[in-house]
Amino acid sequence: MLQKIFNKKTDEDNNDYSCKQKVSLPENFADRVFNLELELETLDIDIKNVVELLELYSKAIEYYENMKDEKFIIFKNKITSLLMKQNVNMAMDNAQEQHQQEVKYQYINIKQIKQYQKLMLDNYDEKNSKFQRLKEIQNKLKYIYQQDNWQSVRVLLNNHDQEMKYHMKLILKECESQTDIINRRLQIRKKKNKMKSYQDLDKQLDISINNS
Repeated sequence: MLQKIFNKKTDEDNNDYSCKQKVSLPENFADRVFNLELELETLDIDIKNVVELLELYSKAIEYYENMKDEKFIIFKNKITSLLMKQNVNMAMDNAQEQHQQEVKYQYINIKQIKQYQKLMLDNYDEKNSKFQRLKEIQNKLKYIYQQDNWQSVRVLLNNHDQEMKYHMKLILKECESQTDIINRRLQIRKKKNKMKSYQDLDKQLDISINNS
């Protein structure tokens, strides 16, 4: 019985030791934390530094909790203090707003592409319909040619060839015109989106300057 208890206690100690061995602080932990904390004392900060410092604090909490060291409380308090800083909150708000703008412009670009695809499909359907009509005329003339003598049909075929060439020119001209219109519309939309982006950026800069 005593041997079983001893073996159980030994296994538990080994498990605790194994867990402590697995969890460790990142390399140059103290220097990285110190440098990041200094950088976040300025007014204009990078949100990436905020995220990195929060990750280091979280790893320290995990490490000291695993070691059953009350130092983990210090890093919990550091997280709370960091998230209460005004410059940190401003950086997080700006990052969130920038992300929303990027998502918005991505949605606009996708919408434009879909509109362009629809225009091209409509244009294709219209051209295809005209080609089908021309093909029907051609088939009818071939049938007439087979049923009638060559002399009587030759005039019709000649007229038909002229008509085909004329319609083909019209179709090609119309296609070029529609393509130019679509490209111009897309260029105008791109310019408007760029102008809107610059205006939003100017507003953000004005807000940042006024706040400072």
